[in-house]
Amino acid sequence: MEINYFLNIKSLRTSRLIILLLFMGFSFSQDWESDYESVPFDNEFSATISAAQVFIDGVEQTGGQLAAFGEDGEISALDADGATFFPPGGTNVYDLSVWSNSPSGEVMTFKFYDADNDVVIDLNETYTFISNDIVGDGFSPFQLTGSSDNSNDGDCITGDDIDWESDYE
Repeated sequence: MEINYFLNIKSLRTSRLIILLLFMGFSFSQDWESDYESVPFDNEFSATISAAQVFIDGVEQTGGQLAAFGEDGEISALDADGATFFPPGGTNVYDLSVWSNSPSGEVMTFKFYDADNDVVIDLNETYTFISNDIVGDGFSPFQLTGSSDNSNDGDCITGDDIDWESDYE
């Protein structure tokens, strides 16, 4: 009788362990559809702007957000964290993973969101997309310039006009 009792207890423990392992296996399995949806804009090609400096009215920016826009006006890249200081070069740099459906030739424009003043500033430079391109480094960053003086451009765009985070999802 004691042997049957011991075998039933051992069998019950083994069954519980198997059920627990199966449950954990299913709960930690990857959700491929969600992972695929995380690819920015479902674009096929990417390039990297590994280091970009932003100067507004000649002053190097360290905060705010930098975005690249494709020819269709959609956000193609976003650095929402602000600049990172690169000590050996003494520079504050933004980094962008730029996405496109064209392997080359799409002209990207840039905008900078100045969070302190809640204003979006059009930057002067453009980038012509090339798949797998790497632009800039900490010693020689890709420089972007703009002016906070929007008096000649008509209406000023505020940060409320662009939903930076959800537009990039």
